[in-house]
Formats: sequence, structure tokens, C-alpha cells
Amino acid sequence: MDLISEADDIRKDHPGCGVKKLYYTLKPDFIGKYHFVEAFMHLGYRLKRKKNYRRTTIAGKIYYTNKIKGIEINASSVVWQSDITYYRVGDEFYYAVFIIDVYTKKIVGYKVSDHIRGTAILKVIRMALKDNKAPKIHHSDRGSQDIYKSYIDLLKSLPQQ
Repeated sequence: MDLISEADDIRKDHPGCGVKKLYYTLKPDFIGKYHFVEAFMHLGYRLKRKKNYRRTTIAGKIYYTNKIKGIEINASSVVWQSDITYYRVGDEFYYAVFIIDVYTKKIVGYKVSDHIRGTAILKVIRMALKDNKAPKIHHSDRGSQDIYKSYIDLLKSLPQQ
């Protein structure tokens, strides 16, 4: 009961403290980590995750087949993958648009924007092409910004390897 009381005190001050972190903070000498975690999860100490309700992908009407399924990538600039994530600053949302070389895991182009329109991804691909050779395949999640006409035209104009 003393351990539960101490855990409650920690959670009062640090509501985001997970069960493993509680164990390492409390350092009980009479119970192991796995039994502690199991017991406290059973007691309802599991953190509740907030769901992501901010949608960043709205599938476009144009569909391209998945060209990377099952291929082995063994060099850079074979496959570039683009994605968008967002973060909130105060009441505003900002979008980080980026392109990653799948083989090297290097971010080859990026931009932070206050919108997710196609112009942002167009600037990112241009940045990526400045210092890198064009990829054989450009892969995305088919968001509406990924079918922006100027963006598609630029991708189609790239030299085929």
C-alpha cells in the first residue's frame, strides 16, 4: 500500500510518468521490474494515449501503383519517400514536409510550412534535387499534395536511371 501511495504522489506531480519510469523512480527492493509493471498495469496505471485527430493525408483521385513493394534497395537515390508530419505551436499548426532517401535514411529535402498544399512538396523536391541525383522511384502516401500537377510534371521530367 505504501508503494501505491508513493506511485500516486509521483503521478500527481508527473501525470505522464509511465509504469516503467515509476519503477525506476521508486526502486522497490522487494519486487522485480516485470512483476511491478504487470501489477501496476493491472491496477490501472497504464497511460491513456491521446488519439491523433489531425488528418494530414487526404487521398487524391489519381492512383499510382506501389513500385517498392518487395524490392531490395541496395544503393542511395533508388527510392525517395516523402511524408508530412505536423506539430502544434500555441493555437497554430505547422507542417514538416520531408523527403528521405530510403537506403541511407538521410533527409534529402525538407520544409516547414503553415499549410499542406502541393507548393510545399514541390519546394522540397527541388531542394532534394540540388545536392542529390534523381531517384529511380519516388514514393509517397498518395496525399492530395502529392498529386499537385506541377509536382507530378517535375517528377515525370526527371531523367530515368
